Amino acid sequence: MQEAVPVGVGKMNAVLGLSEEKVREACIEAKQYGIVEPANFNCPGQIVIGGEIAAVDEAAKLAKAKGAMKCMDLAVSAPFHTSMLKPAADKLKLELDGINLGVLETQLISNVHADYVKDTKEVKDLLYRQVMSSVLWEQSIRKMLEAGVQNFVEIGPGKTLSGFVKKIDRGAVIYNVENITTRLDKVEVFMLKGKVAVITGAGRGIGRSIALQFAEYGSKVVLNYRNSITQVEELLNQIKQLGGEAIAIQADVSKEEEAKKLLQEAVNHFGRLDVLVNNAGITKDNLMMRMSSEDFDQVLDINLKGTFFCMKHASNVMLKQRSGKIINISSVVGIAGNVGQINYAASKAGVIGMTKTAARELASRGITVNAVAPGFIETDMTETLSDKIKEATITNIPLRRYGKAIEVASAVSFLASEAANYITGQVLQVDGGMVM
Repeated sequence: MQEAVPVGVGKMNAVLGLSEEKVREACIEAKQYGIVEPANFNCPGQIVIGGEIAAVDEAAKLAKAKGAMKCMDLAVSAPFHTSMLKPAADKLKLELDGINLGVLETQLISNVHADYVKDTKEVKDLLYRQVMSSVLWEQSIRKMLEAGVQNFVEIGPGKTLSGFVKKIDRGAVIYNVENITTRLDKVEVFMLKGKVAVITGAGRGIGRSIALQFAEYGSKVVLNYRNSITQVEELLNQIKQLGGEAIAIQADVSKEEEAKKLLQEAVNHFGRLDVLVNNAGITKDNLMMRMSSEDFDQVLDINLKGTFFCMKHASNVMLKQRSGKIINISSVVGIAGNVGQINYAASKAGVIGMTKTAARELASRGITVNAVAPGFIETDMTETLSDKIKEATITNIPLRRYGKAIEVASAVSFLASEAANYITGQVLQVDGGMVM
């Protein structure tokens, strides 16, 4: 690469706080001074330009005039990922032509076009183009997020790429491995490779995020649903696209025989049961004076009795294994109460009580039981709230935002991992500090 562009010929500059359109305009207007092009689309508000020194300097000056917050020269020896590197790309192509690549076994997204790589032949072409093409990092990360990727591992010194990912999606879960030989084990302790997990109510919202994250961490996932087969089928396909393994089992966990059958089918298929996540739940909101006994009973049947039935029959399996982890999804409403949700509050408070009791009963056999209590989380249910209600609730949250389903999933994954082996009978609140 240095042969293609000797030191002192080219440079790179990071343009901060300016739109892609304005950055491209600046580069076009500065071309009378030489080659200058966008080289790296790192994250919102950060685009790196590269090219010949005079042209880059002029483009940076124009970018400032167009409203850029800051333009910083980068300490690099050449304008990487620009057309000036074509001689280096041509040399790489000659080397690639003599290499036989194996079958493409893992899904790849190239940052040359921010899309899936179709086959091995395309890999060589993309490697060639990558040397002299813009790095579409932000666009590639967004493509992964659309596909359901929630966890990212940066391998190598520093945390630059992790920082970019956080600016693209602040809810992303990131692990940094600076030395592959000494640090990978520290990442794997949080993973769930080979663990068999049953997740109730997995079709949407928090349950869906938990299922995706478990699959991404290497877990074999059993997706329980009551009605919506379409959503579960989409989730199954998504998990398979990620290279994960999953099956779907229909069961109404409020009925003991169906809950028992769910756990039995899971064990029959995978041979064991390592993790149970009791996530299935409904709401039937109304003021206490107006609430019908039917609405009260239905919420308790699914949220409370459903959790009990699944814990009861999962523990039968886990006791024989002398190992297992149960995570129950409660709510901060079960801790602090909420107007119009007396049935929901009763069910979620009951889940906390059952969690602590089960933790005491099962601890001697190496089984941990914990609860996660989410606050206001961005889901289909919160989407229906008016802007006025959203603003009112956010003022009571110290972090001044709703949580994301992936943030709840991360708490569940932690409790299901070996990193939480000495934690049982606890309630982990994921609420932005709303209830303290």
